[in-house]
Amino acid sequence: MKKNSKFIFGNWKMNMIYNDVSTFSKTFNKLTRKDKILKKTNIQYGVAPTFLSILPARSMLKSNIIVGAQNAAGIEKGAYTSQISYSQLKEFDINYVILGHSEVRQYLHESDTMINAKALKLLDNKMVPIICIGESLTEYKKKKTIAVLEKQLVADCANISPELASQVIIAYEPIWAIGTGITPTINEIKTTCNKIRKILVNIFGNAGNSVRILYGGSLKPENALDILSLDNVDGGLIGGASMKAESLYKIITSCPEYIRAKKQNEK
Repeated sequence: MKKNSKFIFGNWKMNMIYNDVSTFSKTFNKLTRKDKILKKTNIQYGVAPTFLSILPARSMLKSNIIVGAQNAAGIEKGAYTSQISYSQLKEFDINYVILGHSEVRQYLHESDTMINAKALKLLDNKMVPIICIGESLTEYKKKKTIAVLEKQLVADCANISPELASQVIIAYEPIWAIGTGITPTINEIKTTCNKIRKILVNIFGNAGNSVRILYGGSLKPENALDILSLDNVDGGLIGGASMKAESLYKIITSCPEYIRAKKQNEK
């Protein structure tokens, strides 16, 4: 995984029916196809549709656009009604999986132990876990953010070898900022992501520097450049703003790497 390039990933949650996916794909393919500057960068980008929309999205979107999943069972097969396993995703070349999103933790009661088991299974099968961490508004107000994140990271990354650290993506999403339009200050994001980096180094040693850290939580075109320019923000996990092709494209082209390439092209 290219740590020195940004990673922009859209989480469509329980949205986007077939016609929406089709409309998105046509527009997004057109925008990225004609962008010669984007082709010169190493920016990686993709989306995680609902399970029903994964295969339509994979067939409609250009092959260089990553299509991932919003969750996966950590068991290969068996009598687990309603579940979709990592192996079933792998069969269709779906290799990026969001784990531990706050909504999954809250509504499906997934624990750090369950998230860790899934992450280990994905890594064993050369898949990429995107592990979400974040604090509640109460925890934020009580200044417990770092303690909460450290507890989650230590548990979620347990037994992952330093050799596999570069295949792990951590998505920091303050729960109180998800879908609310409220965003932490740039300084708060910077401070928190710097602390996350230090925790990852404590867990993995120097290999902790190879783990990608994404920011999510009301990330949109208007604030993307400021957030994506921070040293320890290696990309973004985008919610609502990723469901419009133009909006996701604007976030991608707000990456400092893209802006540098554009300036170089203008010389």
